[in-house]
Amino acid sequence: MSIYSTVLYVLFVAISYVIAIHLKAKPGDRNDPSIIQSRLIRVSIASIIFILLTKYVLIDLLHTIPNEIALYQIFGLKNPFTQHCLCQVFNTLKLFMILFMGPLSELILSFIYSPRCESSYDSFYEVLRDLVIAPLTEEIFYTSLTTGPLLAYKLYQRGGSSTYEPTVFHNDNSISLILQLNPLLFGFAHLHHGYEMYHKGYRLAQIIGLCGFQCLYTTLFGYLTNLIFVNTGNIWCCFIAHSFCNFMGFPNISVKGNIFHMVFYWFLLILGVNSFGALFDKLTFIENAS
Repeated sequence: MSIYSTVLYVLFVAISYVIAIHLKAKPGDRNDPSIIQSRLIRVSIASIIFILLTKYVLIDLLHTIPNEIALYQIFGLKNPFTQHCLCQVFNTLKLFMILFMGPLSELILSFIYSPRCESSYDSFYEVLRDLVIAPLTEEIFYTSLTTGPLLAYKLYQRGGSSTYEPTVFHNDNSISLILQLNPLLFGFAHLHHGYEMYHKGYRLAQIIGLCGFQCLYTTLFGYLTNLIFVNTGNIWCCFIAHSFCNFMGFPNISVKGNIFHMVFYWFLLILGVNSFGALFDKLTFIENAS
């Protein structure tokens, strides 16, 4: 069985998420509640269909996975209510709160001094999309259903394994290319926003700049969630990281206030990044955890 079969299927999965959003979709603003409802239903149904389809492809067609237990292991689909799983999720959330300690401090201060400040969300459906359905379905598609099959192929090459947990690849340099290239699928999946910008009247230079930047940082984020996936073997950890980052948004480079306030904010930004790197393995990888 050739690696090309697995790669082609992974590309098909990645493209299908964008197709599910746009194929015969109702035109309109992406923040219109009716548009959001339609898209959330589409991607939720697509996620269920592709989990079942990938089960058939990996077990019955490609034979890279021996059974359903191994399949759900390589997908990182753990029971989210076990103590171990909840501990992993909490540690991942803690890790990203450390990364965002600068923006979090600003958020807390703004709430203290302006408790009635306006929400960045205009409707409940935007909250549901940005913090629940979008991060969950995107992690299923662009981590479980893309990284998972590629890791399964690596284990197939080795003659199988006693466990199909992604954690067997912790600190394994043989999957470096997978971890580096696979996030590009997630980054490129955001280029479809350029089509929406075009119909809103954005200039070409604006579309290229905004889409290029979004593609860059979503690819970087995809790399981080791939590392979390390999360290924890838990898709829920990827989900909580994704949801939290959607809530926080991209960190501001500057903040209002005097020079002391600005220096302190930058100190927290740098401290957050350094601490994130130093604590990454400690908070995401628990050796011999069941």
